[in-house]
Amino acid sequence: MAVKVNVQLVIPDMGLDVASNPQKLASWWSGVRFAFEQVLPQLISNSNEAVDGTIRLARYRPLDTAPTDAEEGWVAFADGTNWNPGSGAGLYEYRGGTWNKL
Repeated sequence: MAVKVNVQLVIPDMGLDVASNPQKLASWWSGVRFAFEQVLPQLISNSNEAVDGTIRLARYRPLDTAPTDAEEGWVAFADGTNWNPGSGAGLYEYRGGTWNKL
């Protein structure tokens, strides 16, 4: 799958005069290259969200009360004791106005 990324590069006015101070431009460009080659890939690989927006991995904290602001499609982990939507502890999806065990 190909991923298209749009990047807008804003170059601040640093008084860069390439003819008289090429080291200043080289230093700035080195920082930009580092961000794109090292930092950005690391952020993407450490994220639980894939580039296409899907979740690759999630950890759920058991809840002892139902979320009061649940929306269609939410997933939550019921502790099964204080909050038991009907089938004990486990993952539930909020669908059609009720929590349904997955």
